Amino acid sequence: KCFCMGLIKTFEGLDQRRPKHSTTETVSYLLMGTILILFIPFILELLTTKKIIGSGAVFYVPGEFGLSTMAILASTWVYAFARRCKEADKQVYLKYALSTMLGLGVLFLFLQVQGWQHIFLDSKAQNVKILLVLVVVHGFHFLIALGLVISLLIKLKSIRSAADNYIFFLNPKHNMFFITAGRYWDFLGFLWMGLYILMLLKTV
Repeated sequence: KCFCMGLIKTFEGLDQRRPKHSTTETVSYLLMGTILILFIPFILELLTTKKIIGSGAVFYVPGEFGLSTMAILASTWVYAFARRCKEADKQVYLKYALSTMLGLGVLFLFLQVQGWQHIFLDSKAQNVKILLVLVVVHGFHFLIALGLVISLLIKLKSIRSAADNYIFFLNPKHNMFFITAGRYWDFLGFLWMGLYILMLLKTV
């Protein structure tokens, strides 16, 4: 009996130490999982697309896609910097970092649009449909990420000091919003980089 009681207490202790996901975290994980599942058919289509088909049309990746990849990669580093600023209560640098993230995100979308235009104007491009779907779907989700960062910047607008910053993020909802927005941003960034690598492999 004593052994059983001790075992039960041990499991209770383990359960208490195990971090529990909030509703926001759970929803964000489900959303990211859903997006990944939606992209699987497009990825399979991309993998089976031929580099060159009988009509002479070729599969190629516009240079703007490479530049946009660099922009999104830089934004993931900027978010890591923003996270460090948040933990150190450096509210000014935090706002600058988030604003830079937003700017890099807008640059990413702008370069993506430029890449679309090059594909549409090239009569020999045979990958219009698959790239159009990939980029448009990903671009839509990235617009949501931009909206989250804009919302976060609006929330941080009233913060004037390190103390205000500390108090603001003591609120679990504010803290979780920051973490979730950044996690979603990073997820979309790494998803795009994976797609870009697959597209480059098709051109080899």
